[in-house]
Formats: sequence, C-alpha cells, structure tokens
Amino acid sequence: KKIKQELRKIVDFTEEYIKSIEQRVNQIEFVNRLSEVQYITGTFCPPYLLISSPMEYGKTRLIEAVKVQMQKQNWYCINIELSRKESYSVEGLVNKILQQLGEEQADDLQVKTPEKYGAEIGIRILSVLKNTEKNVLILVDESESVNDDLAKQFLNQFILVLKEVLSISGNIQLRLILAGRYISNWTQLGLKIPLKAYPLTPFDFSAIHQT
Repeated sequence: KKIKQELRKIVDFTEEYIKSIEQRVNQIEFVNRLSEVQYITGTFCPPYLLISSPMEYGKTRLIEAVKVQMQKQNWYCINIELSRKESYSVEGLVNKILQQLGEEQADDLQVKTPEKYGAEIGIRILSVLKNTEKNVLILVDESESVNDDLAKQFLNQFILVLKEVLSISGNIQLRLILAGRYISNWTQLGLKIPLKAYPLTPFDFSAIHQT
C-alpha cells in the first residue's frame, strides 16, 4: 500500500510537471512570434510575403495571429488552408476562395483560365466589400501543397489580374501571404508579383530569456 501511494505521488508530480512545461512552451512560442506579427501587420511590410520554414516552426499559429490583427485593422481576410494529401489546380484554389466568400463552386463559372478566374474573383470580392472601405489580405497555409507550375500560374496570372481588378475598380489594396515548408525558391517564380522571403527562425533567445 505504501509503495502504491509513493507511486501515485510520483505520477501526480510527473503530470503536473508536464503541464507546466506545456504552458511554458506555449508562452514562449507566443512571445517568440510577437516581433513577426508586428512586422507582418505593419505599414512597411511588403505586400507579397513568403514565409518559409521547416515543420513545427509555428507558421500556422503565426498566420492565425496575423489574421486576427489584420481584421482589427479593417482588412478583409481570406484564409486558404491547403493539405499535402490533396492535389490542386487553379480551379481548386479558386474554390477555396469562393467558399470563404460564400459563393458557388468554380465549375459553375463560365471561365477556365487563371486570368479570367482572377477577374471573376475580383468582381465577387468587390460585391462582398461594397461600401465597406476594406482592403484584402489572402493568406495561404501549407503552400508547399502546390507544385511550382501551379504557383507560377497562381501568382503571375490569377493574383496579378485580381490585384488589378481590385485596384482599378475599387481602389482596394491586395496583400498576399504564402506560408509553407521549404518554399523560399518561390521568390523566383513571382515574375510579376514580387515575393519577399521572410524565413522564420526556430527561437528568439532574447524572448525566451525574458519569458
């Protein structure tokens, strides 16, 4: 009986210790990314940003924090969550955006080229944002799920036309954030949409020390 009581104490202590470590890790990750959130949501951040890092660097949580902050700054945020288990086309990416807009699927649209998709989505967004004076931020998580050829079409054809439609027809600014694993080479793919690479570091040791 005495041994069981001692074992129970050890188990309870271990569980509490693990919980305290998890809380510290969460706190460190939050503090560690404050500077990134401030930069990305700031005035001087490039409009087309590429966040590239290995797995478990906190890209998804960073994207979520950026979205919350940008919404507070009156931006209309379209969050596209991709999956490495699926294959995509321009039409598939358009469907993701249409879902965010509460619209029908792309196969109901009478367009089939990236440029025409860009123009059509621009018109749909203008309709949604009518008289709201909001700018638009598109966030794409797990961007490595699409291949380089599709990335080129998405950037240089779809996004390019979407940007022009929003700017000319509604005086609306468009920002794009792509987050993914090992996609820093995509800065060479955006020939007409200049992507700025923003690699994440694993730890901000000064932030961890302060925590």
